[in-house]
Amino acid sequence: MNVAIVLNGSVLNVAYFEDNSDTKGFDFEQVNGEGAYGVPVEDGTAVGAGYTYADGVFTAPPMTDEEIEQQRAQKLQMNIDIKAGLISQTIRMMAPLQAAVDIGNATDEETSSLKTWQQYLVALNRIDPNTSDDIDWPEAP
Repeated sequence: MNVAIVLNGSVLNVAYFEDNSDTKGFDFEQVNGEGAYGVPVEDGTAVGAGYTYADGVFTAPPMTDEEIEQQRAQKLQMNIDIKAGLISQTIRMMAPLQAAVDIGNATDEETSSLKTWQQYLVALNRIDPNTSDDIDWPEAP
């Protein structure tokens, strides 16, 4: 069981105990300072040093400017990668349809499908991925 060690509303650390009985004899104050106490952490709850604890709720520390910039850069790169992947996939889908049209052997369904894929490709190309905002990507045919 994970236990957050809290002092003055701030999480100092998170310790692992085999079971709840291990925490009964543990003197959190002696190890961490007067007023320190342990709070059991439910599985799946994100908590670590620097978090605050109040009214039974753990709160993450605010992000630093560096962390905010790193998150923005990751989102921007993700948007660029998504666009490149969607365009690549679209071109692969269009290639055999375009070949059939080019040699005059396309069915009406293939011709129609090619036009739909071309419209999708144009929609993708008009999207500027150079943003960290969420992009409303067009739906593939």
